[in-house]
This record gives sequence, C-alpha cells and structure tokens, in this order.
Amino acid sequence: MDIFVQAMTTDLDKTDNRQVRLYRGREGLHSLESYWHMLEMGLTSARFIHFYGWYKSYLENSELNPDSVIFILVSDADMPLALFPLRRTSQRRFGLLLRTWEIFWPNDMGISDVIFDKTDANRCMLQLLAQTLRTHKDLAWDLLRLQDILADSCALYSLKAAPIALSLTLPHHYSKYIRCDADYEIVMSRLSGHFRRNLRRQAKKINELGVIEYRFVSKEEDLDEAFNHFLQAEASSWKGDGGTASAILLFEDKVNFYRTLMHEFSKHGACSINLMLLDGRCISSQFCLTVEDTLYLLKIGYSQEYHALGPGNVLLNELLRRCCADEKLQSISFVTGANWNDNWSPEYFDVYEAWLFNATLAGVAVYFLETIKNYARQLKHWAQHLHACRIKPQDV
Repeated sequence: MDIFVQAMTTDLDKTDNRQVRLYRGREGLHSLESYWHMLEMGLTSARFIHFYGWYKSYLENSELNPDSVIFILVSDADMPLALFPLRRTSQRRFGLLLRTWEIFWPNDMGISDVIFDKTDANRCMLQLLAQTLRTHKDLAWDLLRLQDILADSCALYSLKAAPIALSLTLPHHYSKYIRCDADYEIVMSRLSGHFRRNLRRQAKKINELGVIEYRFVSKEEDLDEAFNHFLQAEASSWKGDGGTASAILLFEDKVNFYRTLMHEFSKHGACSINLMLLDGRCISSQFCLTVEDTLYLLKIGYSQEYHALGPGNVLLNELLRRCCADEKLQSISFVTGANWNDNWSPEYFDVYEAWLFNATLAGVAVYFLETIKNYARQLKHWAQHLHACRIKPQDV
C-alpha cells in the first residue's frame, strides 16, 4: 500500500518541506479516501474527473491490472495538496519501447487530469511529480504521458506556469459544450433555424404516438429503477446486439462501473438519469453528473425503433429547458466532441496531449525525433495554407 514517504523541496519555496507518499492499487485507493475528499473540498474549479468516485468506479470494476495503478499524494503534514493517479504502461515510438507512466485512466470520455488547486503555490506540482519519479528506481520511466488534458486542466496549468525541459504539448481534439446561462429562448436563438424547426417537428411527431412522460431523476432512492431504464434504452439503439454490440448492458464490468459511479456521485446529489417514456416504455435516456456549474452528459441512449424521430434530441431539448431555468447551471458539457453535437452550435474546449521525457537515452532520443516530426508537421501546415491562399494567374 504505502511504499515510500519522502520529504521533497520544490524550487518555489526553499522552506517548503512537502511529503510525498505512494499508494498502489485498490487497497491504496481505499486508504486515500479521506485525503481525497479533503482535497476535493479545496478545489476551486473541479470537474468530475477530479473526484474519488470516478477512479473508484473504474478501479473496482474494470481495471484488469490494478497493481499497475499508483496514486502519488503530496501533502503538507496531514493537509493533502495534490494527487497524481498514474498507470504503468509502455509506448513504442520510432521503434523504441518507452517505459511510460500515464494518467489513470485513458477513458472513453476523452478527458483526464491530475488533481490539485490551481494556485501560485502549486504551480510546480508537475516538476515535483517528475522529480519523484526520477528519484525511485521502482518507478523508472522514459515518458510521462499526460493524455486528454483540457485547456483549463491542472496539468496544463502547471506545465505553463512552471515549464519542464524535454516536454511537448500538442493539440489533440475538442470537448464541446452548450452555454445555458440565459433564458431558454435566448439560448435556442444561437441554434440554426433549420435545426430548431426540425426539433419542433420531431417533438410533435413523438407526442402524436402516445402519452409522453419526462422523468429527471436525481434522488438516490429512485436512481436504481431509472438506471435500469437507461440501460435498456441504450441497448436498444445502434449500440445493441444488432449494431456495434458496444452497449453498456452487454458488459458486466461496464454495468458495474456505471452503477458504482451512480451511487458514488448520488451521495452528493451529483448524479441524475433523465428519461423520456412513450406509454411507459423508455425510448430515450441520459446518464449525467453535475459538478459546480456544469452538467456533464456522460452517456445517452435511445430506441433505434424511433431513431428517425430524434428522441435523443427531443430529450436533450427538454434538459436544456430545465438547465436554463436553473440559476446554478451555466453549461451542459458533451464531454466528448462527437459530430452530432454540432447541431447544437456548441462551444469548444481545446484538449491536449502532453509528453514529458526523462533524461534517459530512449527518452532524449524520442524527444528530439518527436520535436523534428512536430516541426515538419507545422511546415506542412503552413505550406498548405500558403498554397491555398496563392492567387493563380488564371484566377485573376
């Protein structure tokens, strides 16, 4: 569980004497619970990926090699300052096999982070992490991979505030969201007229089919029943047996992950499951988490039978109406950047991939090769841009 305890000093303050502890696997995570909750309470801009329940849900139900997962806790006496959830893996780059630590876990949400409050006192946290990993032979590494970090993440904050040598940060994808910080009609005016008309048409046709009921369930005692509706609706879509066979219901570990996640976040009233029922049968569903002023749309499901009528969009429209009426909520996050999100005229967060290389032979070699590759990529981009902007004689 607790492999080492060491006093570390950062460049920020020579009088600072922070302790670093390492915890491994499920037992280690359970030992960290009280510290983690203390850290959560001090965060000023938290997302669901910063919470204990997110990691517990996966580590207990889905992780095949829990001993490959470590949690590095930085504290001042008994006051937790930072947590680094990491997993041991490997990366092959340019034919070289790199001993790698990455953020635990690279999930299908497409965002991840380390955990600390983004204050000036904490700006050197990634330097401290790299120093810790270099100090212990059991943690030997060539690459520290910080995958899927948002533009406002703790990891990127520290990388910008206290740059680290032999590091590269590259844009990777987008995380999309809708602002719900105004009246519903104002928010809807940001959408295209064509999409609004289509949404009204779909809602009208669905209402003509029978009795439509919307349920927005957040009470802990009611969530289990709503969860079963959610699973059935998701499995009846293109994700079911007749489609990609990727529905949650088809995998016991995924069912247990989402059930644990639901119970963990519902303790704080932060989980909700939204349903649209036609004559008592669920034809569209949403699994959501709410942290601070953002509702995260983690998973959606709908009946393939009614796909042409857009039941997912109709339910999302009702959710948007409710969120606009809630003064505490400012945005609905799609978390990912799927193409269908674009119908809702979303705004974007940039998501990055950061690579921190250790000063090993393999680490330094791959750093320079990746740097050259990145420069070549940028030159190609600018060459294409100049070519597109050039006016040809026949065009004049």
